[in-house]
Amino acid sequence: SPRERGAQRGNRVGKAGAGGVLLTISGDSFGATATVSVGGASCPVSPPQTHGQLLCRLPPGQGASVPVVVTAGGLM
Repeated sequence: SPRERGAQRGNRVGKAGAGGVLLTISGDSFGATATVSVGGASCPVSPPQTHGQLLCRLPPGQGASVPVVVTAGGLM
């Protein structure tokens, strides 16, 4: 099961904006099919995706302090 360090379930990112900023999430056991959502919107994972690091482009946000959720192996 994943043990996220950089962005655990329910962690939040700062100010809202136009999106497009690259978010780096560090942890363990993400696997090859992990997904990320920010504020309920999909944050498309960019290569390279590894078991210890995910990169995604932030979607446009509305409001600050939105939750970051990583799903890996069916677990959040």
